[in-house]
Amino acid sequence: MTAELEGQLYCAQSRLAGAIKPVSAETLDPKSTEDAKKATRRYFVLTSILAVLIVPASMVMFVDSKLSESGKALVEANDKIAIPLHEALQTQRSLIVSIEKRRGAYDADRLWVRGGKPDQDASASQRMVSVADERREIDYEQALTPSALAIKEQLQVFARNNRQLYAETRWLELLSLHGRENPYGSPWMRDKATQRENLELTLPMLVRHQHSRDGGKDDQKPQGPEHSIDDGLQKLAVYQDIRAMAQNAQHTSDFLWSAIAVYLLPVLYAVLGTLAFILRDLCTRTRNQTYHASHAQCAYCTRMIVAVIVGTVIGLFDKFMDGAISASPLAIAFVAGYAVDPFFAFIDHVASVGRTRA
Repeated sequence: MTAELEGQLYCAQSRLAGAIKPVSAETLDPKSTEDAKKATRRYFVLTSILAVLIVPASMVMFVDSKLSESGKALVEANDKIAIPLHEALQTQRSLIVSIEKRRGAYDADRLWVRGGKPDQDASASQRMVSVADERREIDYEQALTPSALAIKEQLQVFARNNRQLYAETRWLELLSLHGRENPYGSPWMRDKATQRENLELTLPMLVRHQHSRDGGKDDQKPQGPEHSIDDGLQKLAVYQDIRAMAQNAQHTSDFLWSAIAVYLLPVLYAVLGTLAFILRDLCTRTRNQTYHASHAQCAYCTRMIVAVIVGTVIGLFDKFMDGAISASPLAIAFVAGYAVDPFFAFIDHVASVGRTRA
């Protein structure tokens, strides 16, 4: 056997031994095991820090998305109600004014005796009470007509949507670190009392009643059916402010979290997938006593850099595959970071198919 053949034989034996079980004197050294443990702790800390960043960001992005979708649905619902409600309120106001005019003329005829002199007998006060009772009964009858009931139902839905939209808009502003509570200087948002008065309905509706701003009895004052009309029109005016605030917050939130979801989170998920692979590989190498500190450190750093590149590129795709089966770009980024080699094999396959068709 010549020296050249002998050298080739030893090289082949070395490669065969490495393929079967890459254990060497260096990997069997106790220091190598300590290095593997240190590397495991280091990568575990990195994984924990990354998880602390990713999990809250993903939760906030999910909540923000749901709030934005809900806000858009509420705006769409109130937009459909606003114009018909405005027309119904104006029609109801005209009806109330007409009834009040006829009632005023009728009451004047009843409270004044013939000759234009006021009735001086003892029953005058009783007749005035009976007139007030009749007016109250007419108010209640008018409040139960189909048109009045429809207005009550629309106002109830409209005010409820206003309150929910305002609350969700405040959350969106907080999540997107944007805006302030009263960007337009609207007087109805000056304090909690005015907010409640303009977001909640005044009950009862479309009937004469005693109304107090704070719910007490000291400042009660009579309110006629027309007050409910004014209250409904005020709700429409308040909705314009809330709608503008909601759309502004939604646009800002969509821009901010879309940029994070497209350009930042895929990179973090790809790095998280790579860290999962590294920790799994460290456990396997430590158990088999095949950890080589210098080689592993170089390989792991290279894999981390590749994961950043893969995550950056994969964020540009909304859906990685066509058809019924689709996956989130963040999930694909994690899988690609964990299995870099199969991912690049897939890219090579796609590129080769493209060259073949060309």
